[in-house]
Amino acid sequence: MPPPPADADVRARVFKLPSRMSLSLAEFLGLMVADGSIFQSGFRLMKRHEDVVDRFEFLCAELFSATCTRFFARGAFGCEVSSTYIRSWLESIGGLDPNRKHVPQQVLDSSLRFQRLFLRGLFEDGTVNVKGDRLDHVALTTAYVEMARTVQMMLLESGIISSVFEVLSQGHRSWRVNIYGYNASLFAERIRFVSSLKNEQLQTPSGPENRYLIPVDGSTVGDVPGKPWMKANARHRGYVSRDAARQLGLMDALKFHHERIESILTEGGFR
Repeated sequence: MPPPPADADVRARVFKLPSRMSLSLAEFLGLMVADGSIFQSGFRLMKRHEDVVDRFEFLCAELFSATCTRFFARGAFGCEVSSTYIRSWLESIGGLDPNRKHVPQQVLDSSLRFQRLFLRGLFEDGTVNVKGDRLDHVALTTAYVEMARTVQMMLLESGIISSVFEVLSQGHRSWRVNIYGYNASLFAERIRFVSSLKNEQLQTPSGPENRYLIPVDGSTVGDVPGKPWMKANARHRGYVSRDAARQLGLMDALKFHHERIESILTEGGFR
């Protein structure tokens, strides 16, 4: 459940506030965690795609009966709401502070359909990567490893496999959630974007799932007609890609997602 109205200046104008989680509120919070900002007298969203800001304006009207001030600055479309009353309420939710962005607990406590709408808003900060005539992957970059791991688990609850990579660029550390191949197509089917342009890019046929690896026992690997080297490689390496697993008939292995363990942390440290 969303929090009750927060204490605000007695002179502040009172707006309607949501009393329960809804699909619209989940999507709104996703957009705010992705690209929204809270300032002293209100909150705003700025995006390169105007239809995303149109959607944000609609959500502000539906959820709060608030009117957005529209503007264009630094090559982006903006929508700003002046209200210390709503701002105080948003601050009480958590996860929207620019220095401590995370998935609000109210979203995590909600059912799958609400979480998917949150992810739709959140991934507006992400990208669609097409190579040639193939959808290679969908990516979301965050400065917070906890949020990257939480998003990965939320995606997995929707049956979408992703990987988290640490990225170092010019001394800054960030974490990237990547969704490859067939799973990028599942993302298009189950979550999608707000942006119509990104949704069009998602319709590109996906490439093979070669980025996700499955450990295999050589004795269980079958033959692939015309491709004897696939069985030999699987036995030699001890792993195959998900795409190769399909060809080798390892359908039971596809029911699971495998992540390589980098380290195990105990009370005494790493071991």
